[in-house]
Amino acid sequence: MSYAVLVIDMAQTGQGDGRVVDGFASFEAARAYAEARTRASVEELRAADQTTAELRTLWHVYGEDCLVVGGGFSARDELDYYVALPASPAQCDWTSLAPASSVTGRPDPRPYGPPVDVRMPYSAASCRSAPAPMADK
Repeated sequence: MSYAVLVIDMAQTGQGDGRVVDGFASFEAARAYAEARTRASVEELRAADQTTAELRTLWHVYGEDCLVVGGGFSARDELDYYVALPASPAQCDWTSLAPASSVTGRPDPRPYGPPVDVRMPYSAASCRSAPAPMADK
């Protein structure tokens, strides 16, 4: 049995159901990935002289929540802990915990930042010629 993590980009709410990263060998591996990825999103938003309420609000707007599919774990449930206690870089290193590939068949290419659109911007037939530029979003 393999496990999957649903990654919900809060800034993209309403634009899809999130991204599924699958291929985890155990619930524990999926949970560790979910925790690290969510903690990384909290740390990306953390700033000096920021209240915990401000950080929590920013996370709800711009952060990433991760849920272990069918595992009964949502990193959102640990948000108060993540906000109260800054994480070390090792605690945020979700890329080292990712399985070799996700549902798209590609490794997740980004250590941090906005979601990467992995859809092809052109048809398979156009691959034989120069690719069309992607439209600005």
